[in-house]
Amino acid sequence: MMIIPTKTHVRMVFKQGWAEFAGLIASLFTAIACIFRKIKLFNWLLYGKWKIRLINISKNKQAVLIACSWIIVLCCVSFYTVEKRLNSPERLKQKAMKCYSAGELDNAVSLFSKILKIAPDESYGDDANYFLALSYWRKNDYKNTALSFSNLVRAYPESQFVPEALFHIQKSETILGNKERARKTAELLMEQFPNNLWTEYSKNYQKANP
Repeated sequence: MMIIPTKTHVRMVFKQGWAEFAGLIASLFTAIACIFRKIKLFNWLLYGKWKIRLINISKNKQAVLIACSWIIVLCCVSFYTVEKRLNSPERLKQKAMKCYSAGELDNAVSLFSKILKIAPDESYGDDANYFLALSYWRKNDYKNTALSFSNLVRAYPESQFVPEALFHIQKSETILGNKERARKTAELLMEQFPNNLWTEYSKNYQKANP
Protein backbone atom coordinates (compact mmCIF):
# COMPACT_ATOMS: atom_id res chain seq x y z
CA MET A 1 0.00 0.00 0.00
CA MET A 2 1.34 3.45 -0.91
CA ILE A 3 0.43 6.51 1.15
CA ILE A 4 0.69 9.86 -0.63
CA PRO A 5 0.42 12.73 1.88
CA THR A 6 -1.45 15.84 0.80
CA LYS A 7 -0.29 17.96 3.75
CA THR A 8 3.07 19.03 5.10
CA HIS A 9 2.48 17.38 8.49
CA VAL A 10 1.05 13.86 8.58
CA ARG A 11 0.23 11.93 11.76
CA MET A 12 0.05 8.14 11.82
CA VAL A 13 -1.29 6.64 15.05
CA PHE A 14 -1.33 2.91 15.80
CA LYS A 15 -3.55 1.84 18.66
CA GLN A 16 -5.44 -1.13 20.08
CA GLY A 17 -9.06 -1.25 18.96
CA TRP A 18 -12.19 -2.72 20.51
CA ALA A 19 -11.79 -5.83 18.34
CA GLU A 20 -8.53 -6.77 20.07
CA PHE A 21 -10.06 -6.01 23.45
CA ALA A 22 -13.08 -8.23 22.73
CA GLY A 23 -10.82 -10.99 21.39
CA LEU A 24 -8.73 -10.95 24.56
CA ILE A 25 -11.78 -11.28 26.80
CA ALA A 26 -13.25 -14.03 24.60
CA SER A 27 -9.98 -15.99 24.68
CA LEU A 28 -9.72 -15.82 28.46
CA PHE A 29 -13.37 -16.74 28.89
CA THR A 30 -12.92 -19.77 26.61
CA ALA A 31 -9.90 -20.91 28.62
CA ILE A 32 -11.87 -20.67 31.86
CA ALA A 33 -14.85 -22.42 30.30
CA CYS A 34 -12.62 -25.33 29.24
CA ILE A 35 -11.44 -25.76 32.83
CA PHE A 36 -14.97 -25.55 34.21
CA ARG A 37 -16.02 -28.14 31.63
CA LYS A 38 -14.23 -30.74 33.77
CA ILE A 39 -16.40 -29.96 36.75
CA LYS A 40 -19.51 -29.59 34.56
CA LEU A 41 -20.42 -26.10 35.77
CA PHE A 42 -20.56 -24.51 32.32
CA ASN A 43 -22.34 -27.32 30.50
CA TRP A 44 -25.52 -25.27 30.43
CA LEU A 45 -23.75 -22.41 28.61
CA LEU A 46 -21.59 -24.38 26.21
CA TYR A 47 -23.88 -27.26 25.32
CA GLY A 48 -27.40 -26.00 25.94
CA LYS A 49 -27.96 -27.96 29.15
CA TRP A 50 -29.74 -25.33 31.15
CA LYS A 51 -29.82 -27.28 34.37
CA ILE A 52 -26.81 -26.20 36.44
CA ARG A 53 -25.03 -29.12 38.04
CA LEU A 54 -23.71 -28.64 41.54
CA ILE A 55 -20.00 -29.05 42.16
CA ASN A 56 -18.84 -31.73 44.49
CA ILE A 57 -16.17 -29.72 46.29
CA SER A 58 -14.66 -32.74 48.03
CA LYS A 59 -13.98 -34.51 44.72
CA ASN A 60 -12.96 -31.50 42.67
CA LYS A 61 -10.84 -29.37 44.99
CA GLN A 62 -7.97 -29.09 42.54
CA ALA A 63 -10.26 -28.21 39.64
CA VAL A 64 -12.05 -25.61 41.75
CA LEU A 65 -8.76 -24.01 42.79
CA ILE A 66 -7.58 -23.87 39.17
CA ALA A 67 -10.90 -22.38 38.06
CA CYS A 68 -10.81 -19.75 40.81
CA SER A 69 -7.27 -18.85 39.84
CA TRP A 70 -8.35 -18.32 36.24
CA ILE A 71 -11.28 -16.16 37.39
CA ILE A 72 -8.88 -13.96 39.34
CA VAL A 73 -6.58 -13.70 36.31
CA LEU A 74 -9.52 -12.82 34.07
CA CYS A 75 -10.73 -10.11 36.45
CA CYS A 76 -7.26 -8.60 36.77
CA VAL A 77 -6.59 -8.60 33.04
CA SER A 78 -10.05 -7.20 32.29
CA PHE A 79 -9.66 -4.43 34.86
CA TYR A 80 -6.19 -3.56 33.57
CA THR A 81 -7.35 -3.50 29.95
CA VAL A 82 -10.42 -1.35 30.67
CA GLU A 83 -8.41 1.01 32.87
CA LYS A 84 -5.75 1.29 30.18
CA ARG A 85 -8.34 2.12 27.52
CA LEU A 86 -10.02 4.73 29.70
CA ASN A 87 -6.64 6.37 30.30
CA SER A 88 -5.35 6.04 26.76
CA PRO A 89 -3.81 9.18 25.22
CA GLU A 90 -6.70 9.41 22.75
CA ARG A 91 -9.36 9.36 25.49
CA LEU A 92 -7.39 11.77 27.66
CA LYS A 93 -7.00 14.13 24.73
CA GLN A 94 -10.75 14.09 24.09
CA LYS A 95 -11.44 14.91 27.75
CA ALA A 96 -8.73 17.58 27.79
CA MET A 97 -10.09 19.29 24.66
CA LYS A 98 -13.61 19.32 26.14
CA CYS A 99 -12.26 20.97 29.28
CA TYR A 100 -10.26 23.46 27.23
CA SER A 101 -13.27 24.38 25.09
CA ALA A 102 -15.48 24.69 28.17
CA GLY A 103 -13.00 26.98 29.89
CA GLU A 104 -12.17 24.43 32.59
CA LEU A 105 -8.52 25.35 32.35
CA ASP A 106 -7.26 23.74 35.57
CA ASN A 107 -8.64 20.37 34.46
CA ALA A 108 -7.26 20.93 30.96
CA VAL A 109 -3.79 21.63 32.36
CA SER A 110 -3.94 18.46 34.46
CA LEU A 111 -5.04 16.26 31.54
CA PHE A 112 -2.61 17.69 28.98
CA SER A 113 0.22 17.27 31.50
CA LYS A 114 -0.80 13.63 31.99
CA ILE A 115 -0.73 13.02 28.23
CA LEU A 116 2.81 14.41 28.07
CA LYS A 117 3.88 11.97 30.78
CA ILE A 118 2.41 8.82 29.24
CA ALA A 119 2.70 9.66 25.52
CA PRO A 120 5.37 12.28 24.82
CA ASP A 121 5.84 11.00 21.27
CA GLU A 122 5.17 13.13 18.20
CA SER A 123 1.68 11.75 17.55
CA TYR A 124 0.26 13.25 20.76
CA GLY A 125 3.08 15.17 22.41
CA ASP A 126 3.24 18.39 20.45
CA ASP A 127 -0.56 18.75 20.43
CA ALA A 128 -0.72 18.21 24.19
CA ASN A 129 2.21 20.56 24.79
CA TYR A 130 0.65 23.21 22.54
CA PHE A 131 -2.75 23.21 24.27
CA LEU A 132 -1.11 22.96 27.69
CA ALA A 133 0.77 26.19 26.95
CA LEU A 134 -2.37 27.85 25.58
CA SER A 135 -4.24 26.83 28.72
CA TYR A 136 -1.61 28.61 30.80
CA TRP A 137 -1.88 31.62 28.46
CA ARG A 138 -5.65 31.78 28.96
CA LYS A 139 -5.07 31.58 32.73
CA ASN A 140 -2.73 34.59 32.43
CA ASP A 141 0.05 32.40 33.82
CA TYR A 142 2.76 33.83 31.59
CA LYS A 143 5.67 32.17 33.36
CA ASN A 144 4.33 28.66 32.72
CA THR A 145 3.22 29.75 29.24
CA ALA A 146 6.82 30.61 28.35
CA LEU A 147 8.13 27.42 29.97
CA SER A 148 5.60 25.18 28.18
CA PHE A 149 6.14 26.76 24.77
CA SER A 150 9.92 26.59 25.29
CA ASN A 151 9.56 22.87 26.01
CA LEU A 152 7.56 22.45 22.80
CA VAL A 153 10.26 24.18 20.73
CA ARG A 154 12.97 22.07 22.35
CA ALA A 155 11.18 18.70 22.30
CA TYR A 156 9.41 19.01 18.93
CA PRO A 157 11.57 21.20 16.67
CA GLU A 158 9.75 19.97 13.54
CA SER A 159 6.29 20.71 14.89
CA GLN A 160 3.98 23.03 12.97
CA PHE A 161 3.42 24.92 16.23
CA VAL A 162 7.01 26.13 16.64
CA PRO A 163 6.55 29.60 14.99
CA GLU A 164 3.46 30.32 17.09
CA ALA A 165 5.23 29.00 20.19
CA LEU A 166 8.13 31.40 19.66
CA PHE A 167 5.72 34.31 19.25
CA HIS A 168 3.93 33.45 22.50
CA ILE A 169 7.26 33.12 24.29
CA GLN A 170 8.13 36.61 23.05
CA LYS A 171 4.83 38.03 24.31
CA SER A 172 5.02 36.22 27.65
CA GLU A 173 8.58 37.36 28.33
CA THR A 174 7.63 40.92 27.39
CA ILE A 175 4.69 40.87 29.81
CA LEU A 176 6.95 39.44 32.53
CA GLY A 177 9.42 42.27 31.93
CA ASN A 178 12.14 40.10 30.43
CA LYS A 179 12.76 42.35 27.43
CA GLU A 180 16.12 40.79 26.53
CA ARG A 181 14.67 37.27 26.37
CA ALA A 182 11.75 38.58 24.33
CA ARG A 183 14.14 40.27 21.90
CA LYS A 184 16.25 37.13 21.45
CA THR A 185 13.15 35.02 20.89
CA ALA A 186 11.88 37.45 18.26
CA GLU A 187 15.27 37.32 16.51
CA LEU A 188 15.20 33.51 16.56
CA LEU A 189 11.71 33.55 15.05
CA MET A 190 12.76 35.91 12.26
CA GLU A 191 15.90 33.89 11.60
CA GLN A 192 14.24 30.47 11.39
CA PHE A 193 10.90 31.50 9.84
CA PRO A 194 11.47 34.72 7.87
CA ASN A 195 8.34 34.38 5.73
CA ASN A 196 5.98 33.02 8.36
CA LEU A 197 2.80 34.83 9.40
CA TRP A 198 3.81 34.60 13.07
CA THR A 199 7.01 36.44 12.21
CA GLU A 200 4.93 39.35 10.94
CA TYR A 201 2.93 39.29 14.17
CA SER A 202 6.20 39.30 16.07
CA LYS A 203 7.53 42.34 14.20
CA ASN A 204 4.31 44.28 14.78
CA TYR A 205 4.25 43.33 18.46
CA GLN A 206 7.87 44.36 18.89
CA LYS A 207 7.18 47.73 17.33
CA ALA A 208 4.21 48.26 19.66
CA ASN A 209 6.22 47.13 22.70
CA PRO A 210 9.80 48.39 22.20
